[in-house]
Amino acid sequence: MKISTLILLGFALILLLFSATTFFNYMAWRQVDENSQFYAKSSETLRHSNRFQRNVLNMVSGLRAYLFYRRAFL
Repeated sequence: MKISTLILLGFALILLLFSATTFFNYMAWRQVDENSQFYAKSSETLRHSNRFQRNVLNMVSGLRAYLFYRRAFL
C-alpha cells in the first residue's frame, strides 16, 4: 500500500472519529438541555406550591385570629 493511501485513510479515520464524537456530544447536550428545562419547570412548580401553602396558612391564621377576637370580645 502506498504511503499516500495510508495518509488518506488516516485522515478519513480521524474525520470519522471526530464526527462520531461531535454527534455523541450533541446528543448528550440535548439530554442535558432537556433535564435543565425539566429542573427549571419543577423548581417553578415547587416555588408556586410553597407560595400557595404559605398563603393558605396565612388565611387559616387570620380566620383563627378573627374567630378568637369575635369570641373573646363580643
